[in-house]
Amino acid sequence: MAATAAAKEVALLLEPVPATTVLAKLLPELSVVAMAMAFVLVPRLQAPELRAGLQIVVLLEVAFCLAQGTLTDIATRLRKAPPWWVAIPLVAGVVLFFPETRIVYHVLRDGSWVVFAGIAWSGAERLREIWTMPGASRAEKLRRRALVGGRIELVLAFAAVAMLIVGVTYFRDTADGGFRALEGYLAWGVAAYFSLTALDVLRVHRPSFLRRPRSLLRYDPLGIEYLAPL
Repeated sequence: MAATAAAKEVALLLEPVPATTVLAKLLPELSVVAMAMAFVLVPRLQAPELRAGLQIVVLLEVAFCLAQGTLTDIATRLRKAPPWWVAIPLVAGVVLFFPETRIVYHVLRDGSWVVFAGIAWSGAERLREIWTMPGASRAEKLRRRALVGGRIELVLAFAAVAMLIVGVTYFRDTADGGFRALEGYLAWGVAAYFSLTALDVLRVHRPSFLRRPRSLLRYDPLGIEYLAPL
């Protein structure tokens, strides 16, 4: 009987996730990719305020990714979701400790909200998933920890590449190199980053992921299978 129950549980874990569910998780990521590629391919979109908005997208993603690591670790180990009012001090704390989030006001004021729309959708979806995570299945918790760990890995990897570009270009041209040269790669970097996060969504929803849970770049900063209850 115990063996039969265990077999049923394994079969349930390995059951394919509906395509509509995966698509709903992909759309926020792909919307940011579309925004970044539109910035590259449509010259009239390369206005100074939209370029500044693209920089804000990067800052917000870094800030949110760092905060999301801690929040996801806690949410996946709680037995039940906290009351709704906990969101108020939580959001206040994120704004307090990550000043970059306050730049949203300037985005809306300067009219570059179109650039911000994609990252806002992605962030809202991730916040929703954090809130519902305590009641999620073990498989979904593993997927969420892997996705967040993958984002942290990508942020570190892209930061290293960015610093390499800054150093090499500045060494070659002190006037137009360094961070000024990095701006030319910014939209491509945003598109590449969110393309990889979209691919990671597809990866963790494959049955093979649950057979051997691993993070995208194998560094595993969160510890995917560490679900010790708080």
